[in-house]
Amino acid sequence: GGAQLDQLGTQFSAAASASSWASNPYVYYCQGLVLYVALFCLMQLVLGVLILHTEDHFSSGDTAWYCFITMTTVGYGGISLRTQLGRLLGSFHIVLSVVFFAALVSHLKLLSDRRERQHLYKEMMARRLDATLIRNMDRDGCGVDAIE
Repeated sequence: GGAQLDQLGTQFSAAASASSWASNPYVYYCQGLVLYVALFCLMQLVLGVLILHTEDHFSSGDTAWYCFITMTTVGYGGISLRTQLGRLLGSFHIVLSVVFFAALVSHLKLLSDRRERQHLYKEMMARRLDATLIRNMDRDGCGVDAIE
């Protein structure tokens, strides 16, 4: 209803006016994703280093390639883990990578939806009230009330 929209709008308005970055989509998405991307990269680095130390036949390039191919769930099979510890780490790596990547995509969708709602609220607040708009809000024919 109207009260909920006002409350929601107030929250978005405060968030949007608190910083000018909300108007620039690149800055908005970068600020919203920087922590997720940093944690994702850190996780890849830590697991990559651990795998590198457990697999004697891996070079650092092999490890980077393995982590990338595993993270993207392509898994060409050209490089495989041979040690039990390496396989255990590889299992953790693939599960964590897929789950974390899904969370990253989900967060990107959340940011996109939030930005869309902010723009919608901004447009609604910029719209001038006129008689036609008020009549269109009156759904039951009894005048516009707080619910409408």
